[in-house]
Amino acid sequence: MSTASDISAYAHSVEPAQAETLFSSKKWTYIQDSTSNTSQYSGQIQFNLSTISSQASFVNWEEAVIELPVKLQITNASGGSITSTAAATFDQLVPKAGSWQFLDSVQVVIDATTVQTNQIHENVMAQFNALTEWSQDDLVNHGATTGFALDRYEPQTAGVIQSLDNVTRP
Repeated sequence: MSTASDISAYAHSVEPAQAETLFSSKKWTYIQDSTSNTSQYSGQIQFNLSTISSQASFVNWEEAVIELPVKLQITNASGGSITSTAAATFDQLVPKAGSWQFLDSVQVVIDATTVQTNQIHENVMAQFNALTEWSQDDLVNHGATTGFALDRYEPQTAGVIQSLDNVTRP
Protein backbone atom coordinates (compact mmCIF):
# COMPACT_ATOMS: atom_id res chain seq x y z
CA MET A 1 0.00 0.00 0.00
CA SER A 2 1.29 3.47 -0.89
CA THR A 3 2.03 5.94 1.82
CA ALA A 4 1.00 9.58 1.76
CA SER A 5 4.56 10.62 0.98
CA ASP A 6 4.70 8.24 -2.00
CA ILE A 7 1.47 9.67 -3.38
CA SER A 8 2.74 13.21 -2.88
CA ALA A 9 6.08 12.40 -4.56
CA TYR A 10 4.30 10.80 -7.53
CA ALA A 11 1.86 13.71 -7.88
CA HIS A 12 4.75 16.17 -7.78
CA SER A 13 6.68 14.24 -10.44
CA VAL A 14 3.84 14.25 -12.99
CA GLU A 15 2.90 17.92 -12.53
CA PRO A 16 4.19 20.39 -15.12
CA ALA A 17 7.38 22.13 -14.07
CA GLN A 18 6.82 25.47 -12.40
CA ALA A 19 8.43 28.58 -13.80
CA GLU A 20 11.76 29.29 -12.19
CA THR A 21 11.65 32.14 -9.70
CA LEU A 22 14.51 34.50 -10.42
CA PHE A 23 13.97 36.68 -7.36
CA SER A 24 11.96 36.55 -4.19
CA SER A 25 10.90 40.20 -3.96
CA LYS A 26 11.16 43.60 -5.63
CA LYS A 27 12.52 46.72 -4.07
CA TRP A 28 11.79 50.13 -5.58
CA THR A 29 14.26 52.96 -5.08
CA TYR A 30 13.20 56.56 -5.63
CA ILE A 31 15.98 58.97 -6.53
CA GLN A 32 15.45 62.71 -6.92
CA ASP A 33 17.54 64.59 -9.44
CA SER A 34 20.68 66.14 -7.99
CA THR A 35 20.66 69.26 -10.18
CA SER A 36 17.53 70.90 -8.83
CA ASN A 37 15.72 70.73 -5.52
CA THR A 38 12.95 73.09 -6.63
CA SER A 39 11.95 71.15 -9.78
CA GLN A 40 12.97 74.05 -12.00
CA TYR A 41 14.74 72.47 -14.95
CA SER A 42 16.83 74.49 -17.36
CA GLY A 43 19.17 72.20 -19.19
CA GLN A 44 20.84 69.07 -17.93
CA ILE A 45 19.22 66.86 -15.31
CA GLN A 46 21.48 64.52 -13.34
CA PHE A 47 20.60 61.55 -11.16
CA ASN A 48 23.07 60.20 -8.63
CA LEU A 49 22.74 56.43 -9.06
CA SER A 50 25.38 55.48 -6.51
CA THR A 51 22.66 54.37 -4.08
CA ILE A 52 21.54 51.76 -6.61
CA SER A 53 25.00 50.49 -7.48
CA SER A 54 25.96 50.09 -3.82
CA GLN A 55 22.95 47.96 -2.83
CA ALA A 56 24.58 44.63 -3.81
CA SER A 57 21.48 43.65 -5.76
CA PHE A 58 20.43 43.30 -9.37
CA VAL A 59 18.86 46.27 -11.15
CA ASN A 60 16.37 45.71 -13.95
CA TRP A 61 16.87 48.83 -16.04
CA GLU A 62 13.91 47.90 -18.25
CA GLU A 63 11.65 48.79 -15.32
CA ALA A 64 13.39 52.09 -14.58
CA VAL A 65 11.13 55.12 -14.88
CA ILE A 66 11.97 58.81 -15.07
CA GLU A 67 9.14 61.07 -13.94
CA LEU A 68 9.14 64.70 -15.05
CA PRO A 69 6.50 67.13 -13.81
CA VAL A 70 4.86 68.93 -16.71
CA LYS A 71 2.89 72.16 -16.43
CA LEU A 72 0.89 73.32 -19.45
CA GLN A 73 0.25 77.04 -19.60
CA ILE A 74 -1.75 78.94 -22.20
CA THR A 75 -0.70 82.55 -22.71
CA ASN A 76 -2.40 85.25 -24.72
CA ALA A 77 -0.06 87.32 -26.89
CA SER A 78 -2.59 90.13 -27.35
CA GLY A 79 -2.83 90.94 -23.64
CA GLY A 80 -6.63 91.02 -23.59
CA SER A 81 -8.80 88.53 -21.79
CA ILE A 82 -9.73 85.37 -23.59
CA THR A 83 -11.96 82.44 -22.64
CA SER A 84 -10.47 78.99 -22.41
CA THR A 85 -12.87 77.91 -25.17
CA ALA A 86 -11.26 80.33 -27.61
CA ALA A 87 -7.74 79.50 -26.42
CA ALA A 88 -7.90 75.72 -26.74
CA THR A 89 -10.37 72.90 -26.62
CA PHE A 90 -10.13 70.10 -24.08
CA ASP A 91 -8.32 67.66 -26.39
CA GLN A 92 -5.78 70.25 -27.57
CA LEU A 93 -4.26 70.57 -24.09
CA VAL A 94 -2.82 67.05 -24.12
CA PRO A 95 0.69 66.56 -25.54
CA LYS A 96 0.26 63.65 -27.96
CA ALA A 97 3.71 63.45 -29.52
CA GLY A 98 5.14 61.09 -26.90
CA SER A 99 6.79 61.63 -23.54
CA TRP A 100 10.19 61.08 -25.10
CA GLN A 101 9.93 64.59 -26.62
CA PHE A 102 10.88 66.01 -23.21
CA LEU A 103 14.36 64.47 -23.49
CA ASP A 104 16.87 65.54 -26.13
CA SER A 105 19.98 63.58 -25.24
CA VAL A 106 20.99 60.79 -22.91
CA GLN A 107 24.30 59.98 -21.27
CA VAL A 108 24.82 57.36 -18.57
CA VAL A 109 27.76 57.61 -16.16
CA ILE A 110 27.95 55.29 -13.15
CA ASP A 111 30.77 55.63 -10.60
CA ALA A 112 32.73 57.92 -12.95
CA THR A 113 32.56 55.27 -15.69
CA THR A 114 30.77 56.21 -18.90
CA VAL A 115 28.32 53.42 -19.66
CA GLN A 116 26.60 55.25 -22.52
CA THR A 117 28.19 58.18 -24.31
CA ASN A 118 26.08 61.26 -24.98
CA GLN A 119 23.51 60.38 -27.63
CA ILE A 120 21.84 63.50 -29.00
CA HIS A 121 18.40 63.65 -30.64
CA GLU A 122 17.20 60.50 -28.88
CA ASN A 123 13.70 61.95 -29.01
CA VAL A 124 13.80 62.09 -32.82
CA MET A 125 14.88 58.45 -33.03
CA ALA A 126 12.20 57.36 -30.55
CA GLN A 127 9.54 59.24 -32.54
CA PHE A 128 10.75 57.71 -35.82
CA ASN A 129 10.71 54.21 -34.31
CA ALA A 130 7.20 54.69 -32.94
CA LEU A 131 5.88 55.93 -36.28
CA THR A 132 7.59 53.30 -38.43
CA GLU A 133 7.91 50.19 -36.26
CA TRP A 134 5.03 50.18 -33.77
CA SER A 135 2.08 47.95 -34.54
CA GLN A 136 -1.48 48.66 -33.50
CA ASP A 137 -0.90 46.34 -30.53
CA ASP A 138 2.19 48.35 -29.51
CA LEU A 139 0.12 51.53 -29.65
CA VAL A 140 -2.58 49.97 -27.47
CA ASN A 141 -0.07 48.48 -24.99
CA HIS A 142 2.41 51.37 -24.71
CA GLY A 143 0.61 54.45 -26.03
CA ALA A 144 -0.99 55.49 -22.74
CA THR A 145 2.18 55.09 -20.67
CA THR A 146 4.40 56.90 -23.17
CA GLY A 147 1.96 59.70 -23.99
CA PHE A 148 1.91 58.73 -27.66
CA ALA A 149 -1.25 58.86 -29.74
CA LEU A 150 -1.88 59.07 -33.45
CA ASP A 151 -3.76 62.15 -34.61
CA ARG A 152 -7.24 61.36 -35.82
CA TYR A 153 -9.87 63.89 -36.76
CA GLU A 154 -13.36 63.24 -35.51
CA PRO A 155 -16.13 65.81 -35.85
CA GLN A 156 -17.47 67.25 -32.63
CA THR A 157 -20.30 65.28 -31.10
CA ALA A 158 -23.27 66.95 -29.49
CA GLY A 159 -23.46 66.49 -25.73
CA VAL A 160 -19.74 65.72 -25.32
CA ILE A 161 -17.38 68.05 -23.44
CA GLN A 162 -15.49 70.13 -26.03
CA SER A 163 -13.89 72.79 -23.87
CA LEU A 164 -12.98 73.47 -20.28
CA ASP A 165 -15.70 76.12 -19.95
CA ASN A 166 -18.38 73.46 -20.36
CA VAL A 167 -17.10 71.23 -17.57
CA THR A 168 -19.21 71.43 -14.44
CA ARG A 169 -18.27 69.96 -11.10
CA PRO A 170 -20.81 67.82 -9.24
